[in-house]
Amino acid sequence: QVFDNDTHPLDADERRLHWEAIREGGHVPDIDVPSAPVEIGAGAWIGFGSIILKGVSLGDECIVAAGSVVTSDVAPRTLVAGNPAREVRAID
Repeated sequence: QVFDNDTHPLDADERRLHWEAIREGGHVPDIDVPSAPVEIGAGAWIGFGSIILKGVSLGDECIVAAGSVVTSDVAPRTLVAGNPAREVRAID
């Protein structure tokens, strides 16, 4: 799963308005939902069930282990794993 936004407002009142609008069949266009692009480098491998959050850059040929939650950038040719994902080792 790759998310370039928080999918909902952080403010509780805005979240309630957002949910009510969705329930009624639409979205509220003026509600602020934080977002940032996700960059995936050439040859990056994202394991099954992983979650990549907004604003993250995955370096070329990095590996994200299955089930990891990536909250920060991953250097090229690096293996990361866990929740939150942490560097396990460099890839030779």
